[in-house]
Amino acid sequence: MLTLIAIAVSKLLTQVFHSYDPLDDESSSSSSSGDSSGSSPPGSLQYQLKLLAALQWRAGTLGKGLVTVTATDAASGQLAGCANVTPGLALTGAADHVELPPGTAAATVSNMAVAPAFRRRGLGRALLAACERAAVELYSPPAGLLALSVYRQNEAAVALYEGSGWQLDDSWVDPRWAETAEKGRVGFGRRLLMLKRL
Repeated sequence: MLTLIAIAVSKLLTQVFHSYDPLDDESSSSSSSGDSSGSSPPGSLQYQLKLLAALQWRAGTLGKGLVTVTATDAASGQLAGCANVTPGLALTGAADHVELPPGTAAATVSNMAVAPAFRRRGLGRALLAACERAAVELYSPPAGLLALSVYRQNEAAVALYEGSGWQLDDSWVDPRWAETAEKGRVGFGRRLLMLKRL
């Protein structure tokens, strides 16, 4: 059963993320509106397999620390949305940047996606709320801070997070982006760091 869920999650993430190029403003706007036709862009199976391998590696590395939140359409049984929650801030690249008060734990939300056919129904907010509950109820100590990174061109996602109480950390510079920019290359789109105190 877990393998089937992992395959469904990797398929949804492929559908949502594969056509999204963070270095291309046109793809970021088309990604937020989505194409509900279900057609797969060229190379999407290879991309899905890479995602599946990454998810399995993360699950093997984090064990019970990795929580995957899913939303399924009641009528069709189709996976409508998903997100991951993991303890700590390493996945955002902000572990050395964010100062936590003593005794405060943090968690990261990542790989959040809503299938195009299910957008604009409040599912993104519901997934975020479920991630917040998971970070508080399933981790010991409970997370007092949540973090996520989002490509700055993904304005629809940034608006969703801000509308759900997340705040932009203007002082953070994306380390992946900075490393390639220092070498005179643009290998990654620039991400923003967003935080929410619980």
